[in-house]
Amino acid sequence: MGLIVTFSMYPIRQKAYELFLRPRRRREDAEVDSQFSHVKIFDGEFSPYLWPCVAFWVFDRVVTLFRLAYLNYKVLGLKEIQSRATYSDETNLITLDVFPSSNPLAKGGAHYYVYFPTLWRGWENHPFTVAEWSSSSSQTSTVAVDARVQQDAVGIKETADKSPTSVATTTALSSSSSDQLPAQQHCLRFLIRPKTGITAHVHKKILRAGGVLHMKVLVEGPYGDTAALHASDNVLLVAGGSGITSILSYLQDLAGRPVSHAEAVQRKVHVVWAVPEEAFASELLGGSLGRYLEGRQGYSADIFITKTSSASSSSRPATLYGKAEAAREAFRLHYGVRPDIAAVIRDKVIRNGDRSCVLVCGAASMADDTRKTVAALAGEGCDVGYFEERFGW
Repeated sequence: MGLIVTFSMYPIRQKAYELFLRPRRRREDAEVDSQFSHVKIFDGEFSPYLWPCVAFWVFDRVVTLFRLAYLNYKVLGLKEIQSRATYSDETNLITLDVFPSSNPLAKGGAHYYVYFPTLWRGWENHPFTVAEWSSSSSQTSTVAVDARVQQDAVGIKETADKSPTSVATTTALSSSSSDQLPAQQHCLRFLIRPKTGITAHVHKKILRAGGVLHMKVLVEGPYGDTAALHASDNVLLVAGGSGITSILSYLQDLAGRPVSHAEAVQRKVHVVWAVPEEAFASELLGGSLGRYLEGRQGYSADIFITKTSSASSSSRPATLYGKAEAAREAFRLHYGVRPDIAAVIRDKVIRNGDRSCVLVCGAASMADDTRKTVAALAGEGCDVGYFEERFGW
């Protein structure tokens, strides 16, 4: 038990997740076996107290196998059902599109355990937060899977009339193709920053495959609770770097919930995102983030690009605004500075009035600043709630 607790500590999980994950199952099994060995001298007097532990252990394994089979039975049985992974040097992100066999029941802030049976140890899984999803049986989804990516998933050759731009893009979820879904109807999108272990291994495989990698991927989930942001009139979403992944899932969750016209007009949603890479901001403004800002009353964003590039300060905003021309009135760009979290939260909460909530997904310092500010506002009598999403594993 001491070893399980020690290897579960966050610094170890962060630096060497495989070291935490790989021996964990074996340690759990050895723990149960050692308990039976320990009470063996009592001729079975205490064994009835241990069998419930075995029952829970077996139940956990059975449920896990059932969830895997439910979401992946087509993937396990058909070679042509494959996921698609791409990598961008500019953003340093892997975009992984997984096509489950059944409705993945995705929700805001949910994470899935992802298996790479053909690339990595098939029994190991790694948690990733879902950024976007699509399901034909869901009435709340605001995006659908692009037909081109779906054709890639089932092994259909792309048609010759695709333009080079559409072939090269990594934005696979698009509302424009919602009426042309092929047989494969469900999709989960993950944005993954390669570091060590499995993410570094997948990164190398993508580069060796020429930038696009097709492979079998299994998913298990969803896990995690969804913050009740929809109960507030004023929603502030704070993200740092790849923490925008969780924010995107909540934007889709909010946009997909049925609300009355009065509620839609009243609700204000503001995103504060600090991101080092200008290319990352450009990609999302031209894709999923731009779609949520476009044409939605009350939706806005402040994007802080903390690393400056060699381009002139006048041309950079023009390039990014061009990526999201339809949504340019809804967001502001800030270069070379970090957001004053306390000032932004105070301004939005006090200006927009009652029933506010703040959700943060970012580095520890960003989460600390957000938490302190919300606590201070609550102490001053403001009706404001606080939610925090895990930034790292």
